[in-house]
Amino acid sequence: MRSSRLTELAGVGPALAAKLERLNVHRVDDLLFLLPLRYEDRTRLVRIGALAAVLVDGGLDGDTARRRAERAVIMLQGSLVLSRGMGTTRPFGELLQSLPDDLLAAPATARPRGSPKRARRRRVTID
Repeated sequence: MRSSRLTELAGVGPALAAKLERLNVHRVDDLLFLLPLRYEDRTRLVRIGALAAVLVDGGLDGDTARRRAERAVIMLQGSLVLSRGMGTTRPFGELLQSLPDDLLAAPATARPRGSPKRARRRRVTID
């Protein structure tokens, strides 16, 4: 199998085989040693639990810490995608500047007595 032609592999037709031949890949053996020029390093995993533990050490309760850690990771990933799409590091840089304050901000407190209540929606039925 390793010395067989590329077109014998499932999903490799003449068009893909021609593209691979331009990369000097003629057999399955050659394909095994075709290494990427760049790649995403997924060996370092983002640990939301570890970030939440740091926030708990910073004085937040567990539930709030977990929600803020999850939100921070989502915001970081989104800002990286946005930065890459825009071709600038500005969105990522702005997030990094605001992130410590957002993570450790005091949790929202209960509504003070005497403050206005939110209006409730009433279900209206028409007969």
